[in-house]
Amino acid sequence: MHHLQVGKLEARLKTTPQPFAGITGHRAADLTETPLAQTYGDLLAAAQVQNPEIASAKKMIERQSLQVNLARKDFYSERACGDSPHVQLASWLTRR
Repeated sequence: MHHLQVGKLEARLKTTPQPFAGITGHRAADLTETPLAQTYGDLLAAAQVQNPEIASAKKMIERQSLQVNLARKDFYSERACGDSPHVQLASWLTRR
């Protein structure tokens, strides 16, 4: 868009009346803060139960944590025995 056109559009926007400029007798309502009935724990539990994305992410994290723990167990148990890395790799591949 050309600069002249942009300037004309900006001027036109500035001269148009505001949506609530002509309304008289309109007053904003006073808002009061109301306390939340549920606690944070209740809201979190409800979100975990009702949101399938949270449930699937939680299952994925549990599954990956189990895999990490098994890998650590395999690595450290074989290191304690003093096996060479080639033997560790061969034993790991046969288990899969």
